[in-house]
Amino acid sequence: MKKLLKILGGFLAGVSFLVVVASAWYVIKFYPRHVDDMEIGNPVFSEKILIATQGSTYKNEVVQRLAEKLSSREVYIKITDVSNLDSIAPSAWSNIIILNTSIADNMNSHARQFVDRVGPSDKILVITTSGGGDFIPPNLEVDGITTASKLNETEKMATRIFQMVRINNNS
Repeated sequence: MKKLLKILGGFLAGVSFLVVVASAWYVIKFYPRHVDDMEIGNPVFSEKILIATQGSTYKNEVVQRLAEKLSSREVYIKITDVSNLDSIAPSAWSNIIILNTSIADNMNSHARQFVDRVGPSDKILVITTSGGGDFIPPNLEVDGITTASKLNETEKMATRIFQMVRINNNS
């Protein structure tokens, strides 16, 4: 009986170790990274676009492609991490684009709190990525897109976002 308990204990320890290693690998590979602030264009332009995002290969590529499309217009673009949304004054921006990752069927807490604080708005667009691209944030009172992080679809997503951005100048 003691031998069986030792074998069972060793087996459970091995499985526990594998779960810890797999969890660590998942976090290292997929958990969103912090994004450094970046500014594009002239801050005196009347159209100001804030892009709040989380760092991932997919989101970085979408933001880069979107910024390229937007910079063909007379707009000022600020790219920042979603954790900075707590200090953002929505009235200072013509458009606010938020890219966030759904983890455990929840939006990023900074993105969720910002959207809840601002309330319904036609100048906010929330893009939420999830494993299958099918997570829909509940009670979202702004425009939203859900997507999976497919690297071969970054151009398509950037174009879709660009088409939804409301720019009032004629540039």
